[in-house]
Amino acid sequence: MKNNILMVLGICFIFLACQTEQIETQDDNLLEKSRHSQPNYTECNVIDADRSPFGSQQPNANFWWSELADGTDYFNADTYFSSTTSNGLVFREYENGTANILGTTVSGTCVVSVDVWLKDKKTWAEWSALGGAHKKEGTAGNASNSEDMNFYIIDSEISSISASGSDCVQTGDFGLRQRPDPEDFDTPNYGAHIGIGGANYDSDLNAVGLSTWGWLTDIETGADLWLIDFNFKIECPEVECEDCDGKVDQLELQYNGDQAANIVVKTKKNGHDSGTKVVFDETVLPGEVFSFVGNDKKGTLGTEIKIYINGSENTKIHTSCSEPIGPGLVKGAFTVISGSSRNGGELCPVDTPPGGDCEECDGKVNALEMQYNGSQAANIVVKTKKDGHDSGTKVVFDETLQPGEVFSFLGNDKKGTLGTEIKIYIDGSENTKIHTSCSVPIGPGLVKGSFEVISGSSRNGGELCPVDTTT
Repeated sequence: MKNNILMVLGICFIFLACQTEQIETQDDNLLEKSRHSQPNYTECNVIDADRSPFGSQQPNANFWWSELADGTDYFNADTYFSSTTSNGLVFREYENGTANILGTTVSGTCVVSVDVWLKDKKTWAEWSALGGAHKKEGTAGNASNSEDMNFYIIDSEISSISASGSDCVQTGDFGLRQRPDPEDFDTPNYGAHIGIGGANYDSDLNAVGLSTWGWLTDIETGADLWLIDFNFKIECPEVECEDCDGKVDQLELQYNGDQAANIVVKTKKNGHDSGTKVVFDETVLPGEVFSFVGNDKKGTLGTEIKIYINGSENTKIHTSCSEPIGPGLVKGAFTVISGSSRNGGELCPVDTPPGGDCEECDGKVNALEMQYNGSQAANIVVKTKKDGHDSGTKVVFDETLQPGEVFSFLGNDKKGTLGTEIKIYIDGSENTKIHTSCSVPIGPGLVKGSFEVISGSSRNGGELCPVDTTT
């Protein structure tokens, strides 16, 4: 009987041990999943704005809380909140297009705890296309450029502010919503802006800053209670960079074209998991920044990427670390903004010397940009030697142009090139022909007849280098 009891206890012990191990494993898996699901962010220090040009009438501050319903107490020093040795704010910017203002700020004995979330990050081009505006005020704000700003809106569903202390106009917990209301089409939509001069009320025109405006709201009813503003500078830790090592694993590029275009980025080999060479394929606006990551089994971009604009190869970038690569590198219509390599981490800035992003013509010309130098408006037609692979016609350009006007066209054969030669006609008469086979020099500066090459690219060589040939 005793042996039977011991056997049962042993079985129970084994069962419980297994269950405990299973529960612990599940907890570990959940924890690991939580870690991986948390997006990366950059944390920066919030620096009080000096309130220029009103610095003699307003104290340095990062937060303003009006004590009047109409918000006319801008010159009441008690309405401004600042950092102290034991109280301060941080600004966290996440990779998923959100940001967070977090911490405490003080006015007298009133301590305000801030947990404000911003969402839907947009460039100025994206923001203005949706009807958004840029609120310029103060010394830095009036000197700032809209193109330097990114824009958010306050996420009222998860933002909160609380206040405690005898100097507070009201204590307790509050909600927060954007002011003016982005959904009210009768008022401007300023959102929250961040960029150079973004603090608005500060004397440093080159400092990165943030400004936004809101209503503190009643948590229970949602009613608007108090006007508030954030105006502050942001100082982010310098990211330590290293030489490229182990191939590039991610890149952030800026598109420098003059019109919106479909941008496709391809690696040399198919991705390990995706089964495709394509790592980016979207319509991008001029000046817009976009990013992509590696797709091979080690998460890198391999040895080289090619970038296509509207189906035509514009440039290629070596990602093997065999050539300098980093912020500042210009290749074709693109500038590297940031990136990292597998073993080296953040890429260091590089200089692109004049003409350093071009290559000798190789594999026939696939794109040309030209200027018409005639004395009067005329119909300009450009033809290749053979009919296009898809179009079934030799014509790659046919429009009326003004003197000095710049125009462009792409190749039409099965490899996307212009073949070995093009002919250009003015009002039906042949004016000139240009060799596009790479057998003779071709590139920016080449003058043929009434036309000058402004830029171009070849199938294997990328951006064409300037030439000094006139015929």
